[in-house]
Amino acid sequence: MMSYRALGQVSHQSGRHQHALRAYDAAKRLARNDPLARASMDRMLIDIYMYVGDYTKARQSAARALRAFKRLRKTNDWQQTRVNLANLLHRQDRHRDAARIYREAAAFFEQSNNPEAAARCWYNLGNTSVQLFDFRAADEQYRRAREIYESTENLLAASNVRYGEAWVAM
Repeated sequence: MMSYRALGQVSHQSGRHQHALRAYDAAKRLARNDPLARASMDRMLIDIYMYVGDYTKARQSAARALRAFKRLRKTNDWQQTRVNLANLLHRQDRHRDAARIYREAAAFFEQSNNPEAAARCWYNLGNTSVQLFDFRAADEQYRRAREIYESTENLLAASNVRYGEAWVAM
C-alpha cells in the first residue's frame, strides 16, 4: 500500500495524473480496513481528479475524506481536506465559496501553530481575490503569505508569492 501511495504522490508531482490515479486506486484497494489511510488517499485524489477534469469524482473523494476525518476526529486532516475542496471550488470558478474556506482554514492553522499551512491558505485566498477583482485584498493576502514563508525560511514559496504580488502591482 505504501509503495502505491508513494508512486501516486511522485506521479502526481511530476504531472502524470492518470498514472497517479491508478496508483492511488491500487493503494485504496489494499487499505480497505484502514479508514485513515483511505481518507488520506481520498484527499490526494481530490486534486488528481481535478487535474484530469473529473469534478464529480473529485467532489465524491472530498465528501468521503471529510466524513472519515470528522468521524476519526482528525481535525487537522479535516481542515487540510477543506483546503483541497476549496482548490476544487476555485478551479470551478466558485471563488467566493473557496475564499470562505481558505479564510476559515487560515484562522485554524494560525491558532494551531501551523504557519506553513496558514501561508498556503493566505496565498490561495490571494489567488481567489484576484479572480474576484479585489486587488487590495489580494495584495494584503499575498503579503501575509510571503511574510509567513520568509519567517519560516521557505524562500522558494516566498518567491512564488512574490509573483502574485508583482502581478497585482501591474
